[in-house]
Amino acid sequence: MPRLPPDLVILSLRGTGLLLKLGLAVFIAHYMGMASVAHYGYIAAAAAILPIAFGFGMIQDLGRQLVTSGLPAVAPALRCYWRCLVALYLAAALVLAMLPSRAFELPPAHLALAVAILLLEHLNNDAYFIIGSQQRPLLANLQTFVRAAGWIAAYLPLAVLFPALRSTPVLMVFWLGGLCLAWGVFLVSCPGYRSLDARHPSGRCLIDLRGRFRRNMTLYLGEAANASAVHVDRYVVGLALGHVAAGVYVLFSSVATGIYTLVNTAVMQVARPQLVAHHAGTQRAQFRRVHASALRRTVLLGAGIALMAAATVHLALPHFDQPQLALHEPTLHVLLLATILRAASDMQGYVFYTQRLDRLFLYTALFTVTFYLAASAVLLPLAGLVGAAAAVACAFAATLVLRSGLVHPRAMQ
Repeated sequence: MPRLPPDLVILSLRGTGLLLKLGLAVFIAHYMGMASVAHYGYIAAAAAILPIAFGFGMIQDLGRQLVTSGLPAVAPALRCYWRCLVALYLAAALVLAMLPSRAFELPPAHLALAVAILLLEHLNNDAYFIIGSQQRPLLANLQTFVRAAGWIAAYLPLAVLFPALRSTPVLMVFWLGGLCLAWGVFLVSCPGYRSLDARHPSGRCLIDLRGRFRRNMTLYLGEAANASAVHVDRYVVGLALGHVAAGVYVLFSSVATGIYTLVNTAVMQVARPQLVAHHAGTQRAQFRRVHASALRRTVLLGAGIALMAAATVHLALPHFDQPQLALHEPTLHVLLLATILRAASDMQGYVFYTQRLDRLFLYTALFTVTFYLAASAVLLPLAGLVGAAAAVACAFAATLVLRSGLVHPRAMQ
């Protein structure tokens, strides 16, 4: 029996995962209300930001060493890093426990579940990076599928059959179970993990981690700013307009994020190693051709999928028992435009990555966050959810113009 190409399997896993995540958002909106969608979106955004914010660039630095030396060589430093990570999340949990529960509109037990989810999301994110650094992309994407979507495939049919499961705490328990299973996949399938039990002097380990952080500070700050620019909008909407409006925004953002992920997987991730190879080989003409082709395909593919998504959502909205969605449908259209602009901006930013211009990446990412906050302060009070989406679109449009102005002279060098 012929075997499927790994790339096709990976794309199928990614596509299935996106559909399941979108289906979960729709399910929550239909059965549990828009406020529950907002709470789910807040945790999901934190799960995307914190592995970068609390990771301090360590896993990227360890990953480079892992490629050449293997997992046993980096195991002591990795073990020390994970110990510090667990301590950091426990400290965050203690701080949250001291705050009044009404500050989050979630009881303490739910906050404890959320912290556990965020810690395991972080550890599994690191595990994905480790497996990928060992050049095992199929296993890495399988582990990610279990972590991000496998539990949804189990939860949705059960929640449809048993209404008692349609609650935020039960959903979080299933989410936590999926993360534990994904962590088990890493422990069982990743050679060399047992060496994490090796002894390593704590003092020397901490000095080593501090040195790694200093080496990667610029790249770390740039990635943290970039992640904040992508996910901070839902928190701004929640603070300004309330959780119901934020739920509508998160649901539409799920559609836009799915489109970005597809474009990123199909075009951008394929182009990045090609750009690195051509730049390293000083093949400037080929570098410019690959970059221009990837940018064009990014915009065209994003626009095509966005149009199909807009039409599909328009036809599906009358079947939802959520009038807020139809009322705010223009918000989706603006977010889809913002997604295309974001993809094009990130494609331009890949040039900075290939040429190790980490400071330029950092400055343009900080520009995106600053521009968004300024634009949202003006547009959100004037136009509500549409204004919030327009602030995102304006921020990525401005960043695209800025990066384009910086990219082309650099690419010619």
